[in-house]
Amino acid sequence: SRISPFTYVQHLIKRDATIIAQALGQGATVMICGGKAMAAAVEDEFQTLCVQANIDFHALKSQGRFKQVVF
Repeated sequence: SRISPFTYVQHLIKRDATIIAQALGQGATVMICGGKAMAAAVEDEFQTLCVQANIDFHALKSQGRFKQVVF
């Protein structure tokens, strides 16, 4: 989840948003595993990505294409 110095998953999602949006458009599934705080920050960034890319985030979740294992 971290690449030194202090790069977090949500930062990488923001950086690579175009590539991720393209993959989602082609049917990709996202799987997130980690602590509650990390999962919340990652989900927030994914929601932002989806709004910007005109992707229905709630549809991704209901289709099982955005999955989380949170502890």
